[in-house]
Amino acid sequence: MTSDVPILSGLDGFLAKHGPVAGPKFCRAGSVWGGWRVTEFLGRGGNAEVCRVVPLAGDAAGAAALKVLLKDDAASRARFAREIKILSASLSPFLPKLLDSGEVGGRPYLVTELLEPADLPSSDAAVADYLLAICKAVSALHHAGIVHRDVKPSNVMRRANGEIVLIDLGLAKDVEKSPEPESDVSVVSGSPVGVGTPRYAAPEQMLGGAVTAAADVHAIGRLADMAFGSDPPRCWLPIIRRATSSIPGRRYPSVEALARAIRRRNDRRRAALVAAVLGLTVLVAGVSVGLWRTAIAPAVAWRALCENVSTNLVVEELIWERLVTNKVGNSTLV
Repeated sequence: MTSDVPILSGLDGFLAKHGPVAGPKFCRAGSVWGGWRVTEFLGRGGNAEVCRVVPLAGDAAGAAALKVLLKDDAASRARFAREIKILSASLSPFLPKLLDSGEVGGRPYLVTELLEPADLPSSDAAVADYLLAICKAVSALHHAGIVHRDVKPSNVMRRANGEIVLIDLGLAKDVEKSPEPESDVSVVSGSPVGVGTPRYAAPEQMLGGAVTAAADVHAIGRLADMAFGSDPPRCWLPIIRRATSSIPGRRYPSVEALARAIRRRNDRRRAALVAAVLGLTVLVAGVSVGLWRTAIAPAVAWRALCENVSTNLVVEELIWERLVTNKVGNSTLV
């Protein structure tokens, strides 16, 4: 699904203000898809439209999300079928639960659990938590040999209990079974045409080159940058710059490595805050100037080091990578 329209409670508020971005082509209220009846149109993207449905034999308590393929070409149908295959075989809590799939009038559809939008946060701590949750979800996909290729805000959802869920696997690729580049081909020039969302997709992805897990690392880095309105705090700069490098080999080697960098940043930030609080406490207590300077020295040191790291990526790699155990291979996030 490529639409940025939220689903469930978030959608209700959105539609109340703006209305749907486009009228339904297939998901008309009252239409029946297999054992499901459409109750509300939710939104349309470039490849599919989504609506809220209820089971014919049930009530609104069993509401789900119906996704109908818009394009009728072979490549789009193949991607839609691949998405159904991935969802039907997956037991991952980070992917939506597939409830049904089939065709009506030759038009493919799938039905999944109904999810809530995971709004893009803006505060420092909230952004860190949001990115760590996404890293955990993407890590699960990568361990299954799958690259998502379309990680962006509208494809990050939540269950009612707060669990992050990645949706829209239409561009997902099994890199273990198909390591060669995969792209559309221009009907005009016959040249490869990249797939993905330009604002988040890695350069190699848009150019039709070989795509690896590094493409999803790039997308998460772009999420971080967008969360801060492309003006991130100083201590986020080295993380974002490395994650979004135009050269895949210069990015973090895995989403696990990216997550570790975010955690280290969190640790440094907490230490700096503690040091600053200690310095303020000493100041308020009216202790001597000499003792006060000693107390706030750690805070000044953390700040200076943070600024040094943010302006020198090599320093970041040399200093901070020494503080963690050097593990080879991927490790599941916990």
